[in-house]
Amino acid sequence: MKFCFFGDIIGALKGETPGGGELQIALLARSLALHGETIVVIDPSCNEAHITPEGIKVIGVPQWHSGISLVRFFSYRAKNLFKLLIEQEADVYYSRMWGHIHIWSYLAAKRVGGKFILSLASDLDVLGFFKRFRYRHSQNLHPYFWFANNIPSEAIYPYLLRHADILLVQHKGQEQLLRRKHLQCQIFKNIFDFAKVSQVNLNRNSVFVTVGAITTGKGVHELYNIARSAPGKKFQIIGQPRGKGGLYLCEKLSQLKNVELLGKLDHRATINLIAEAKALISTSPLEGFPNVFLEAWAVGTPVISLNVDPGGVIEEHHLGYYCRGERDNLLNVLDFSDDVFDRELLIRYVQNNHSFDDAAERFLALLQN
Repeated sequence: MKFCFFGDIIGALKGETPGGGELQIALLARSLALHGETIVVIDPSCNEAHITPEGIKVIGVPQWHSGISLVRFFSYRAKNLFKLLIEQEADVYYSRMWGHIHIWSYLAAKRVGGKFILSLASDLDVLGFFKRFRYRHSQNLHPYFWFANNIPSEAIYPYLLRHADILLVQHKGQEQLLRRKHLQCQIFKNIFDFAKVSQVNLNRNSVFVTVGAITTGKGVHELYNIARSAPGKKFQIIGQPRGKGGLYLCEKLSQLKNVELLGKLDHRATINLIAEAKALISTSPLEGFPNVFLEAWAVGTPVISLNVDPGGVIEEHHLGYYCRGERDNLLNVLDFSDDVFDRELLIRYVQNNHSFDDAAERFLALLQN
């Protein structure tokens, strides 16, 4: 079969990690290519067409950066992207993450008789507008961004949800959200490549680590309150601030003696710190299925999550603590004994449910069903 993926994922294909959604697209494309399928990735950031070691053909969109910002989408981008998508004549067009841009993959699939797959990357993709505004849109209130992105996406993405040939979700919770909207969907679990954690330091310490952008939308203010309420515990924060809110939170966190701000680290350094930590802490109010959770479990580190238990897996598989939005619950579990969690059990959960090795087989079986 021939698959056509669209997105800014050339970095993820090279081993970089621009974002969780991009990483999952790259992992799925790689797994299908290694399985023998024909894979084309259309990435606007690609300057020159090339083929990856796995056999993935990566091509850019002509004139993507040409013209005036406010009008170039209609004068250059949409026309050239649509033409390029049609030229692929793919059996399957795959899109992931929230946004209006995926309408062109949908229309191309209809034009050539292919199937359009839409995959959720976050619970926010299917929650109400006001929650999206609070946790996503409010991070950038510039009028141009609203005109060019938020307004068309709010109009088009719900249409794609209802007209996709196959709608994929990451876990049972998202499946239930869509069922309540009378939308049929299938679960395809996030992929994890154990090659990324083949050499890590397994010496455990008493530090709690958190990974991700420092923004108001990621619940970092709650992390500040937790660290301030537990002066005897040490916290390491990996990530960079975004926006004025993130800079303000960084300033407040830097004033706490038990908090170490590490900034942005490369993937190997991040994995090593997670492997050494007593636990990974998440205070994000909403997520999809965080890749950093899989990274933690893959090295045997439990997750303490304030608000998010994707599909109930933390409690069901004993992968850490889900605190149900209660800060006091999180503070109470910080003193857990090291022998509470079986490191091998955490690793085995990822191997059995999210392995890269059988991702292509799982995905193709899902399409056949």
